[in-house]
Amino acid sequence: MLRTKAKQSYETARFESVGQLAALQERLAGREQALFKLQEAFDKEIVERERLREHGANLKADLEGERRAAQERKESFKQAAGELTDKFKALSRDALKDNNQSFLELARATLERFRRLQRATLNPGRSNRSVGQTVERIAGQGRRQDWRNGKGSRRGLLGVA
Repeated sequence: MLRTKAKQSYETARFESVGQLAALQERLAGREQALFKLQEAFDKEIVERERLREHGANLKADLEGERRAAQERKESFKQAAGELTDKFKALSRDALKDNNQSFLELARATLERFRRLQRATLNPGRSNRSVGQTVERIAGQGRRQDWRNGKGSRRGLLGVA
């Protein structure tokens, strides 16, 4: 009986063990399947991370290239601005020189006219005589006109008042 009981106990335990073993194997298969899915997801994430790392490196290189290009443009604009400043200064200098030259020529011509007029006024030469003669001629015409109008007298014609 003992043997039978032991055998029954053994069979019961074995039957339960087989059930537990089947359940454990099923759980293990489910976990292996979950592990496989996690490994696939992990591998995809690693691939994506590498792709993003490469993309980031490309963007960084592009950014550095753009910075260099911007710096070159900035230096080019600075150089162009300097050249334009120099050209503007040169044009301004030339314009001022031409303006000063024109002013000096005009001043010389005006001064020369005044000198001629001054010489004519101060020199009792031919010009004074011609001016004096012109004044006498005009005065004479005025006296004759007065005589014709009846306003003049003999004294007026002789220059005596």
